[in-house]
Amino acid sequence: LTHSTPQRLHLLPHLCDLYPHPITLIIHSEEEYSYAKPAQCGNLKVLYHVSEGPYPVNLLRNILIRSVETGYYLMIDVDFLPSSDLYERMEESLPEEGWATVVPAFETVGNGCEGAECE
Repeated sequence: LTHSTPQRLHLLPHLCDLYPHPITLIIHSEEEYSYAKPAQCGNLKVLYHVSEGPYPVNLLRNILIRSVETGYYLMIDVDFLPSSDLYERMEESLPEEGWATVVPAFETVGNGCEGAECE
């Protein structure tokens, strides 16, 4: 599960490359917006939220959580790039029902943005 504004969607293909499992994305914008899914994001489900004002991060997360169709989910920011074996490692150590697992995040140099899309 992840959320984004149209301005940060250039980061999504990197996430899809590293995490080839189902991803649900909610895009928040102040006006109607349409998004063409990148080819490498074949398992992507896109939701839209249109409103003005501050970015409603908790509302977006709640909408995403209500869309979950599995017993477990991973809530990450669109700029979080998981290790390529995260799914397998998490699958080995799924917690008991009602527990949470914290996935460590490490900052990298740069933001994964390259080329004209970053300007």
